[in-house]
Amino acid sequence: MIVTDSEFWVDLQAKILKLHDLDPKNPELKLFAIKCGDEGNWQFTGSPGGEAVADEFRDLVTEAAINAGTQIRGFAVDWWCKRLIESKEDFYIRDVISKSAALCRKLRKREIVLSSVVTDNGTSDVGPWRELYDAYSWLYDHSHDPLTVQESEIKYWKSHVRLKYNSRIDTCAKQDWESLQIRRKELNFAIEAMSYDLAVLQAKCVIDRGLRRNEAMTAFQDEAAECLKEITSVWMASCAQLTVAFENEAEELKELAEPFHRVGDDLRRLLGELPATSERAFQEAEPATECSVSGGSFQRRAAWLATRLRERSWNKHDVERNNGPSHKTVQKILNGAHVREDVLKKLADALSAAPILLKLPSINLLDIPTD
Repeated sequence: MIVTDSEFWVDLQAKILKLHDLDPKNPELKLFAIKCGDEGNWQFTGSPGGEAVADEFRDLVTEAAINAGTQIRGFAVDWWCKRLIESKEDFYIRDVISKSAALCRKLRKREIVLSSVVTDNGTSDVGPWRELYDAYSWLYDHSHDPLTVQESEIKYWKSHVRLKYNSRIDTCAKQDWESLQIRRKELNFAIEAMSYDLAVLQAKCVIDRGLRRNEAMTAFQDEAAECLKEITSVWMASCAQLTVAFENEAEELKELAEPFHRVGDDLRRLLGELPATSERAFQEAEPATECSVSGGSFQRRAAWLATRLRERSWNKHDVERNNGPSHKTVQKILNGAHVREDVLKKLADALSAAPILLKLPSINLLDIPTD
């Protein structure tokens, strides 16, 4: 068992609610959020005189997002607002203060659940962890006596989850549904459920192997990347089976990685509360974050690279695997440090090697910010 600061969310919720429109006759307390552009960039607006409320709200949710797991301060507000909307197509949040207070309550519950995930013997209970995410789960729809070999246990559940996914897609394909919207909804429902199931299983595997800190996060992200390739292949086959097409396929492919990002955020937070069980975890000199941005002279470049990595669902090791700079050099760039021009050229070439399916534009040296 671990102890987490769930009271942080109680206090933050109270601070956020103090900004709310407690008096309907006071117009300056009304606050709304509007998404500007496809990649986020949420802006706050309201009645005249509400600028101070918007600034205070932005400071509070930045603190909230960082505490919840986002590693990039520059994207903290967008990260928070993304979790307030019901659909990725939503571009307007009417009652952003009330919704934020509700999210604080949900995150407090998450803290309590995470505190019970790891048992006293150092293994993890994936059941309550999986319930943190709204998507339907196939992990616990029948009784099963755990296998003694961890690899066999993980393999069993992965096979089971894939079987249940295929069954749902096959059932959908047999229905005489003319609505493309219904088929899309069924596909999104099934792929999200499978992705969360597999992401939580992968996180459990990391913890149960005794990995901690940077060692654990590196293992999770490397293994999740392989799993995501399989999910992408399954998703494309399902699209063909259901004759489903999307206007922006690249955007849909990025959404497939969201469950792994959310589970990874929770894993990172959980690992921060656990004692390190390997000497290597203490000796790691690199930061635990795979794409974190910290202080430095080249902050716009750092934020730009963090965005490019998120588009590709990459970490700094993926850049190195695609013949880019070493992961240590990539982290220097993310930290805002100076690097030579030939290093930036190598970075641009590596980013341009993203899978064709993502339909991302090539990167050249002139695209990289100079500050």
